[in-house]
Amino acid sequence: MKDEMLMKLSLIISIIGVIALFIFVQFTEPIKVSVSRIDDSMLGQNIEVTGQIESFSAKDGNIFFILNDNTGKIKVVMFERDARRTDGAYILAEQSNVSVIGKISLYKSEFEVIASTIKVL
Repeated sequence: MKDEMLMKLSLIISIIGVIALFIFVQFTEPIKVSVSRIDDSMLGQNIEVTGQIESFSAKDGNIFFILNDNTGKIKVVMFERDARRTDGAYILAEQSNVSVIGKISLYKSEFEVIASTIKVL
């Protein structure tokens, strides 16, 4: 009897946990920032930044460009696994205005955005 009750309780708690995680992920929005406001405290955080594409290139399915939002410039990288899931990722061009969602990372002592989503505005 105790084992059966413990099993039911474990199942209920697991289901509640999965539902809570699903709700948390759905309502977690990226922080909207300007390039000039990005600092060490944002490393690993999910952010959204908008601006104009400069120095665009694609290599081995990966996308690279500099994003200029008039407060500063930041390197943006979108890896192939995300680029393939993003409509129009490979037809981006210099001077396009875009919104980028991704995580702040440090590469060679410079901030960059590892993009998960790029949307042309």
